[in-house]
Amino acid sequence: MNRPRWRSDWLAVWILWSAWCTLCGWGLSILGHLDRAGYGAALVLFAAGLFFSRRYWLVAAQRPLFLLRRSTYRRLAPKLWLLLVLISLAEGLGHHGDNFDYLTYRATRLLHWWWAHHWYWIDSTNLRENFSAPGFEWLMAPIFVLFHTDRPFFLINLVSYVMLPGLVFSVFRTLGVNGRVAWWSMWVLPAGLCYALEAGGLGNDMFCCVYLLAAFHYAGQARSGSVVAMSLAILSAALLTDAKASNIPLVLPWLVLVALSWRRFPHDARGWGVLAGASLIGLLVSAAVIMALNYHFTGDYAGDPTDWEGMKIKNPLLGLLGTGIMTAVSNFSPPFLPHEILWHPFSGHLQDVLAKEFPRFSPRSPALMLEESCSFGLGASFFVLLALLYGCRAAARGERPTIPRATRWIALGIAGSWLVLMGKLASEGSPRLMAPYYLLTSGALMALVPFDGRLTRRAVWRGFAYLTLLMALVMVAITPGRPLLPPRLVAAALQAAHAPVGVAEGWEKNEALRAVHYDALRVLRTAIPPSERRVGLIEGDDIPGTSLWLPFGSREVVELHLPRDTAATAQQQGIHYVAVSGNFLAHDDGLTIDGFLAKWPGTVVASTDFPLKTFETDHWYLVRLR
Repeated sequence: MNRPRWRSDWLAVWILWSAWCTLCGWGLSILGHLDRAGYGAALVLFAAGLFFSRRYWLVAAQRPLFLLRRSTYRRLAPKLWLLLVLISLAEGLGHHGDNFDYLTYRATRLLHWWWAHHWYWIDSTNLRENFSAPGFEWLMAPIFVLFHTDRPFFLINLVSYVMLPGLVFSVFRTLGVNGRVAWWSMWVLPAGLCYALEAGGLGNDMFCCVYLLAAFHYAGQARSGSVVAMSLAILSAALLTDAKASNIPLVLPWLVLVALSWRRFPHDARGWGVLAGASLIGLLVSAAVIMALNYHFTGDYAGDPTDWEGMKIKNPLLGLLGTGIMTAVSNFSPPFLPHEILWHPFSGHLQDVLAKEFPRFSPRSPALMLEESCSFGLGASFFVLLALLYGCRAAARGERPTIPRATRWIALGIAGSWLVLMGKLASEGSPRLMAPYYLLTSGALMALVPFDGRLTRRAVWRGFAYLTLLMALVMVAITPGRPLLPPRLVAAALQAAHAPVGVAEGWEKNEALRAVHYDALRVLRTAIPPSERRVGLIEGDDIPGTSLWLPFGSREVVELHLPRDTAATAQQQGIHYVAVSGNFLAHDDGLTIDGFLAKWPGTVVASTDFPLKTFETDHWYLVRLR
């Protein structure tokens, strides 16, 4: 007699774990125990809760998880996707995370909270340390607090990436996409550059796609009347908003699906009680908490009442125009070019209006697609475009798809979410921030055109699919900062492949920058005596000050502000060494280092040149106060 193998609903475990991490972050902060003791007790409670609720997430099955079955990888597309996962794993294990946003504010905010044992509003020139959604940071917190290292952080993205294929297939089928088309999409679309390049890194755009797709996956299951599935859908939608505020409009199409299925839910007291509890927890793990704190400290729910970031736009039409152009340019740009191309689509009055109302309007094709500048990618965009062209051709021949009623309304909800985001957010990073939007929109578009699976047997379809996967493999393998091969071998390979000179030079510049970016201020850090527990920092708003915290737990880095702070107030706080950015002194205060020393009596004990992400150089000084 064959015993059934036990299979866990690992997606449910991941959603519960994410919700638990967020609850612990806020709860332990209130208690002042954002430390090992607090997280140790929280982990025991979480394990006990999983054990006693195992009948909801642990199910008997005759077959193991499909990603672990050998038969899954008989065809080429799954093999190439698996190779992407293995390369990302190798790179994550072999390199420190070098994502700019991570090093400039997401890691430092966690370090500040950990040192103080609770969340607090940080007195910083980089306001993103405070008002940004903290979902990724709360997932990092237990790892960092328990082990005092940031090396395993990439696993958050890698685990999320592994879940994408199954979720893409499930959601696409829920929307009504043909089974064969959904099968190809589940392997090809996760090879979009905004997903593949972040799988082994520390960006926080890809991981929230799991919450979006899980919200639709469980909402689809809840149409059978499952209260547990609906509870998981509510938690997933809440976590989606806490991952990034730009994801909030995506709740609209999810609410459409929930509304269309509401009559099928059990309306007894037990069902209402479970949903009420899930909704309350969902509120606590959503963006509502950080929005309330932003309003408390700044009077603005976004936390930026003066539009310091320049990302608020008053004219939605200009937002639609500018963001639409940047998204189109980014998605249809090659993954590498001889040099960066900055497009100038307008001139005259319209250009002046955009420069005033949309100051971050910057349609460009980067020389090399990086983790911070990537989008859906040329391959994935053409893959979806080919499907739409085929569907439109079939419709012209008189074929009509059988579109579920829910899909039509969900498609309208998705269109509404695009309009809200593009009409409100004025950021040059929009093509990357839209990572969750691409997957859901692709599924809705494929469901609205007639498919019978014949396209999947055509050579052009499979060619685009394999080309997309191979393009992602190459870009992930050579991505600067964590290349799979030694940098010299990559440079030699580019030259041997007769790559344009600009491509090789651009890659070498990015590699040189990222090779030192994680510990950019090492020269200053090593000059600080080990006995110093507090170090001052005078910087701009986009500098990776994480370097001065190394090794973690050795010292606290306190940001000082001119002219409010003085040498006397710094020494009263126990600060005897101050790291100073030369560019910040020159741009913000019009001072040289000699002028600074005249106001802050001290001695320069170390200095170093730090390359900014714009390839400019910032000269840093370590000053020992008298």
